[in-house]
Amino acid sequence: MKNNYDLVIIGGTKHAFFSAEYATKWGARVGLIIDDDYYSNQHDESNNLWSIEYKNDLLILDNDINYHEFLREKKKVIEDQYLSQLELLGIDIIFSKCQFVQNKSLTLLTNRDSLKSFSYLLAMTSEQLFSKNKKLNKNDGYLTVNELLFQKKWDDLPEELTIFGDDITAIYLINKLYQRKKKISLVSPSQQILPSEDEDISYQLQLFLESKGIKIYLNSKSNAFGIDRRKENDNMKTLRVTTKNLWGEETLELTKLGIKNNEGKIEVNSKLQTRHQQIYACGDLLGGYYLDSLIKYEAKIAVNNGLFFPYQKIKYNEIPYTLNTNPSIHRLGYTEKQARFLLSERIKVLKVFCLLKTLTNWDQDVTFIKIILDKNNYILGFHSFGFGVEEVITAITFIKKKNLSLSYLFKISFSNNNSYKLIEEIDKCWKKENQRQHQIILDLAETFFIWKRS
Repeated sequence: MKNNYDLVIIGGTKHAFFSAEYATKWGARVGLIIDDDYYSNQHDESNNLWSIEYKNDLLILDNDINYHEFLREKKKVIEDQYLSQLELLGIDIIFSKCQFVQNKSLTLLTNRDSLKSFSYLLAMTSEQLFSKNKKLNKNDGYLTVNELLFQKKWDDLPEELTIFGDDITAIYLINKLYQRKKKISLVSPSQQILPSEDEDISYQLQLFLESKGIKIYLNSKSNAFGIDRRKENDNMKTLRVTTKNLWGEETLELTKLGIKNNEGKIEVNSKLQTRHQQIYACGDLLGGYYLDSLIKYEAKIAVNNGLFFPYQKIKYNEIPYTLNTNPSIHRLGYTEKQARFLLSERIKVLKVFCLLKTLTNWDQDVTFIKIILDKNNYILGFHSFGFGVEEVITAITFIKKKNLSLSYLFKISFSNNNSYKLIEEIDKCWKKENQRQHQIILDLAETFFIWKRS
């Protein structure tokens, strides 16, 4: 086995596999380190490091699909296809614990060898990195999402469930429990659900959930919703689930290298480089959403910078994504708050509500779209909550990539009637906004002339 590499990737995740395969396309010598406990605990998936990576996938699965069978199939694909394919590409796959040591040069120690590389890429989940000496308080009355997922009988859960969290996992869990006709409360520590999303999108999501009978408490602390020990059988009547993990010590000795972490997330710069110039990170460790489109984008940037020189910067505002919140959230670019912060000049904000007929039962549902433009009508951000937006977000992505103004959107042909209706409403809103701004200018001009004549 070789001890010197161009890139060593640490992790057994799907983006670790993607990063390793991508690096070999440049002709790089690549090592892949997978924790030797990564596939252990076969009979306890809630404590299995590799299965935790798929928790959001499991939450959006149909209720009739068996989680255990789903994970067994995933594991079989990993072992029979992914790992075998990576070995054929000449990648050294090492199952071992590892940690960094900085002497004259940076070295990665495994159970048997000392590995040296030009760069290293952290591509594991937060659970894997911070699993060392992890302790959960079993007396606090909370279940983690991982523990809840693998309850043998979901139908036997209490009628009332309180979920503590504000992330996408909390929303997926709400949808899953709502399908089982449970009474659900959501306690968010933030001022809005999904804090990284535009405020109007979060508000529309909140209204939708509340219309389903879900109680939502914003900007609230979990200890205000603790178990009342004075009530008998309180644990039998309600269940409290948290999407927040209690992190133990990290396993790689990163703190000794000056690499900081915050609640399970690694701090990186715009080039995905940690405070140690040879170590990069991507995927779950950065926070944000664990979506294929995003993590592959991050992986490419990190690998390119790690193999050559740190020249590429991450630009999340150029990558569209979709959250399967049912109805879905689509996003490209900045939120309104970000746009106002980054641009001192005036921006335009278009808000569109459109009634569309669903494809399934021909009922009418409302789709909300918000578009943020600069003063020259170039797109700064696009956000939507509802269905029927797939063709529109594709067109918006093309327009933004080609640096075209919004007017180009109205020249594009669409195959879906709902898309045409959305475009029609956007056009009306855009013209109305332009007319309003033009009228403001005329009013100011008229006021100026009156003052001048007096």
